[in-house]
Amino acid sequence: MIDDTKTLKHIRIYNWLREMIDRGRFLADEKLPTEIEIAKKFRVNRMTVRQSMDMLVNEGIVIRKRGKGTFLLKKPDKVNYLLDNIISFEGIAKEHNFKSRYEVIHRSVEIASSEIASCLLIPVGSEVIHLQRLISGNDIPMYIETSYFPYAEFKELLELDLNQPAIYSLIAKAANEVTLDHSTQVFSASLLTEKEKECLCYNQAEQVPCIRQTNIIYNSNDIPMIVFNAVFPGDRFQFTVHSGNFSGALDYKPTDNITD
Repeated sequence: MIDDTKTLKHIRIYNWLREMIDRGRFLADEKLPTEIEIAKKFRVNRMTVRQSMDMLVNEGIVIRKRGKGTFLLKKPDKVNYLLDNIISFEGIAKEHNFKSRYEVIHRSVEIASSEIASCLLIPVGSEVIHLQRLISGNDIPMYIETSYFPYAEFKELLELDLNQPAIYSLIAKAANEVTLDHSTQVFSASLLTEKEKECLCYNQAEQVPCIRQTNIIYNSNDIPMIVFNAVFPGDRFQFTVHSGNFSGALDYKPTDNITD
């Protein structure tokens, strides 16, 4: 048994559980020892164990099932994101047999920054709708998407239910049936911020590599309509691009078609 009296009891139990999980002593989808069993092992009360379990739940490592116990979540396989088209996560979820969930975590009207105004070709100081959603698969947070829309053209978005997959269709209707035609995409590598790690259920002590996508979506007249940014954790996604051969014999399929 761990005997470090300088460490808070619930942290000692948390560290023990994490090491047991990291060493593969508990299997994915396996029921963990009960709070009563762990409390007896460490000679603590049940509420102390509950604190340790809460930490694991908040990090997305285990899940409580009412009336059944606490289970170790299966670490998701990497999702393959094909860049031939811009698609909603729903298409990817169906391919990987995920149960998807879409949650609006921020929605506001604010003044566009100079960077966003430049991308949307609107005057600095114009109002934009700032929308942020958390996308999950099988109850595991997968990525965060952040979008900016010119307020004057998309004000109906403030009233719509955006906790659902077909967001591009809703956006098109909100802007008088605008056609979202093509886009430019830029990808960069970095680390998750503390706020992003909290949102995606990572341990704050971890250094989590991620891919950041910056996407400007245009209508059929080449007018920028949406700035769409996404943060994909490196251990949950990989990206595939189809390209032609060196002779140019293969037809090139552009990466900027938009489908729902």
